[in-house]
Amino acid sequence: MMSAPEASAAGDQGRWPCSVRGLFRMAKPFWSAVLPCRFGLVGLICLGLFGCTNPSGPREGLVLMPEYTEQSPKETYTVEQWVDQGDDDWRWQTWVRTKEGEVFQLPKADGIYGATIRFSPSERFLLLLQKTGSGENRALLYERQKNGRFRPLMQKASMQEDEGGFSNQAWDFFEKTVGFKASLYHQAVGSMPWEGETLAVVLSGQDLGNDYYVNDWRVHYDCTAKRWFLTDSDKAYNKTHGIISTQKESQ
Repeated sequence: MMSAPEASAAGDQGRWPCSVRGLFRMAKPFWSAVLPCRFGLVGLICLGLFGCTNPSGPREGLVLMPEYTEQSPKETYTVEQWVDQGDDDWRWQTWVRTKEGEVFQLPKADGIYGATIRFSPSERFLLLLQKTGSGENRALLYERQKNGRFRPLMQKASMQEDEGGFSNQAWDFFEKTVGFKASLYHQAVGSMPWEGETLAVVLSGQDLGNDYYVNDWRVHYDCTAKRWFLTDSDKAYNKTHGIISTQKESQ
């Protein structure tokens, strides 16, 4: 049988944990209210400082253009085009919406006109043909990354993602192939149906001095190998197309 002091000590030891738990229970409403605010504030600061946030979608004021919205062949994602109609010149943005609900903007695709969209059958590659002015356009080619996002497809990693994009690559190959540097305006890039992961590209343009023009010069681009090449059919077709002299035509 324990003595009185021993019994008192044992009783205090038994009551102490209960009193600590009681204090925590009493403080629980306070910490439940304060901690989320503290961590929420820290989280907002982190997102603001380190850019950890993703835009939730097109900003307020942009209007969705349904006639320019296209769904990928396997319905994995949808390409939406939004326009700001507030100024004299409309400003277009291109956004991608995945079937999981993620939304992100397509880089380098802003312009003053909407774009024609061409998907590769595998959905890995995406081509935009966007008007830039009277009789002119540009081509932008994208590759889908492992994270589902798209980035411009460059022939070499060292190449800059310039505003001309895929169009400049096409015209560079044209000039190297024909051995002639064309000074053109009304440059245009077109495409025929995809051949697997290969694009059939058509070039046309008018000389600044009206001495010659480029008429439906054809070339292919292997998106997987990142390589321009001419098929036998291209070579045969380009014999009667490509650079055409207006002076010879008038004779």
